[in-house]
Amino acid sequence: VRSSAASDVYKRQVSTQSTGIEKFKEMANSNGNTLTIRIIRSLEYRNLKNMILHDVDLSCTVKQLKERIHKEIQTLPAYLPFRPVISKFDTLKVFHRPHSYKPNNLIINLENDDWVLGDDNKTLNDYGIESETEISYYNHDEFEKYRSNPEVKW
Repeated sequence: VRSSAASDVYKRQVSTQSTGIEKFKEMANSNGNTLTIRIIRSLEYRNLKNMILHDVDLSCTVKQLKERIHKEIQTLPAYLPFRPVISKFDTLKVFHRPHSYKPNNLIINLENDDWVLGDDNKTLNDYGIESETEISYYNHDEFEKYRSNPEVKW
């Protein structure tokens, strides 16, 4: 009697494990991608706020991602200080790729100019974006000014 009961418990554990693996595979293949958007209000004062976007479809275009970010800023109370300046934001640039090095500058990646997501019609997949990527969202003119003289004022 004990052996059949132990056998039943073992079968349930194995079936639960295989179901868990299948669910994990489904999540990895679905839109379960997470991106961290670093919304940079001021480079000089290191004023930024991270936005965690869940369930991002990596086949969406850069323009669609910008629209989603704008919508989140307009609707979530945590981003209230960013609402007056949201119209100035125009550039997305990869700050950090998963399992890669982080830049020395704490606010923005001053290197890797080819990591700018410049074409609004390209998809995130076209730029090699994957889940857990950190992307900076900022004003390009302020970035060029900061790049020429990376002085921190605080």
